[in-house]
Amino acid sequence: MKSRNRSGMGLIYATIIMSVMFLFCSLAVDYGRVQLAKTQLRVAADAAALAAAGELKNGITPALNAARTIAAANLSDGTPVALDTNNDVEFGRWDASNHTFTALAGNARSTANSVRVSARRTAARGNAIDLPFSKMFGPNACNVNASAIAVASPVQYAAVGLDFIKMSGNGATDSYSSAGGAVSSNLGSVASNGDINLNGNGAIHGDAHPGVGKAVYGADHVSGSTSPLTQPLVYTVTDLGSIRTINDNPRLTPMSAISGGSLKLTSGQTATFPAGNYYFKDFDTTARSTVNVMGAVTFYCYGDVSMAGQAVTAANLPGNLRIVMVKTPTGGDPGSVKLSGGSALYADLYAPLSPITITGGGDIFGSMVGRSITMSGNGALHYYLSLANSGRVSLVN
Repeated sequence: MKSRNRSGMGLIYATIIMSVMFLFCSLAVDYGRVQLAKTQLRVAADAAALAAAGELKNGITPALNAARTIAAANLSDGTPVALDTNNDVEFGRWDASNHTFTALAGNARSTANSVRVSARRTAARGNAIDLPFSKMFGPNACNVNASAIAVASPVQYAAVGLDFIKMSGNGATDSYSSAGGAVSSNLGSVASNGDINLNGNGAIHGDAHPGVGKAVYGADHVSGSTSPLTQPLVYTVTDLGSIRTINDNPRLTPMSAISGGSLKLTSGQTATFPAGNYYFKDFDTTARSTVNVMGAVTFYCYGDVSMAGQAVTAANLPGNLRIVMVKTPTGGDPGSVKLSGGSALYADLYAPLSPITITGGGDIFGSMVGRSITMSGNGALHYYLSLANSGRVSLVN
């Protein structure tokens, strides 16, 4: 009799142990499967949002097609990610100050500066993530969602000063193309979320658009429209990723030009930069010094940039020299940008958090975005039209 009781208890113990084992399997396998699927959905949503934002300049339909195509090129739990473009892709206005997204509908979508993509694996759509172990004790499947917002920054201006633009002296704006460097007199447009003040003998060969409710002072210096913007301009801060720690600084010659994380060139000194990404605190070139850019180079700086020397850009293409102001390692705003050289500068300057001051006599070929722009020199800003085809898009959540 006792032997039979022991056999019965053994069966109960075995059942309990097996149940616990299944629970552990569910936790290890099903939970891991759900988390992997969620990560894969997030990657798909990120890629689709970036693709759609990059097509905003071409219209809503190309943006929707781009989002659907790129999402489907990604897998979640072994299945291509499918978007319902009527519900999963939203067009809206991104407010960088308040970090908010406001969805738009109908024709208003044409004014969107951002796209939100939601990637879903849900029971309602018949594609929830299957839970093979958990279904023995609980739910058969799990809903998984991920979303991403990408912002497209406009680049159709020669210069953008988000707070204001002040131009005096004899400076001017116009534009040129790579086809022989021919100048077009009406595409050197500028814009601001604040006022635009034009004094002296300078001229805007193009439009000058002040912010909503703001004005252009000195409109007689503008060849094109001076109508205010209907929506604020939004330019996001560049995400550095791993560039703070993994960059091409060791390839610079001479390395002695770097001290304490900053680059400083003295009179007569030349620094040569092979193609790559460089990261500095301050960037200071004095008169009669030379920055020699050998290929496509980007300088990421979080301190102050002061350029009084000469910069030789590969093939004289502004896209080969990008100067990008980024947040400090502790998250603070970067310093200022001061250009005072007497030689031509071929560069694309992106500094939405930095005031830009231009006092030199040398012409600038490219484009610039700053928190503010103050020009008092005699040099002109020639907008490189090819930059208009390289719209910036970035994730903001």
